[in-house]
Amino acid sequence: MALVMAALVTLLVGAFAAHASQAPSVKILEPASDSTVVGPNLRVRVEAEGVELGSRGRNGAHVLLRLDDMPAMKSYAERFTFRGVADGTHRLQVELRRPDGGGFEPAVTADVEFTVTAPGANGRR
Repeated sequence: MALVMAALVTLLVGAFAAHASQAPSVKILEPASDSTVVGPNLRVRVEAEGVELGSRGRNGAHVLLRLDDMPAMKSYAERFTFRGVADGTHRLQVELRRPDGGGFEPAVTADVEFTVTAPGANGRR
């Protein structure tokens, strides 16, 4: 029994160390780079690795989302929606932040450029 417990502890410590040593990263999954999306609401989906996005109540890791030159919006979730986005070309920047609000060194960021079209434009709904 002691041997099984020792093996289990070793396995768990190894898994935790592997997760803890993974450098944090962030990806923008939606909208895709150079894509065209139907507006006016813009769905954003990100993926964070090396940290877990938390909840506001637990003060977890979060992302700052900046659309064009607008002030950054904080999100604790992997999904976010910008409402009322105008037609045209836009740039979305995302920065992964620590639970205390500070940035990582070096900064962990991603960005994409995409185009928003009106519903019904080019046969789209």
